[in-house]
Amino acid sequence: MGFDPGRINFAFGIYGEYGIGDHGDLEGIEEVVLLPYFRARLRRKLKRYLPDAVFIERYHMRPNSAGAIINMEIVNLMIGIVYEQCFRLHIPCYLITASMHKTWAHKNLNVPKKIIRQKKKEKEVFDLTLCPDYLGLPTEHEVDATNLARYGYEKLTFNKQEI
Repeated sequence: MGFDPGRINFAFGIYGEYGIGDHGDLEGIEEVVLLPYFRARLRRKLKRYLPDAVFIERYHMRPNSAGAIINMEIVNLMIGIVYEQCFRLHIPCYLITASMHKTWAHKNLNVPKKIIRQKKKEKEVFDLTLCPDYLGLPTEHEVDATNLARYGYEKLTFNKQEI
């Protein structure tokens, strides 16, 4: 099971032997006082699926982002709750950087590139949302969460590598 955390959108994706199992949005929180509700929703989701492992994208503050400090604080608290609930349910939990699972995808999946403009220059970048395996997923967050789950599944199942 993969999680792409966000204060508003806390996406999840399931990946296993038969491919994508499920995906969706767990719903984040706007204020710290709502953490108990997030904990309850997360626990229900973990108990429903009982994944072999959980992979969470490490949250990075984006420069020049409005409310970045508030987002970082709340999201890191939610990530802590994921760890706590996984510990209680005896589910291994791994914190993964975006570059780890996205670089793996670029090397192992058919990830197309798109052209973007940055500072008046065109640049070609990989776009996971255009990957044929993920075209049915409705949001970028669910794509990332599912890719995290797939990354973890492949690493643990086939490569027998430490994460």
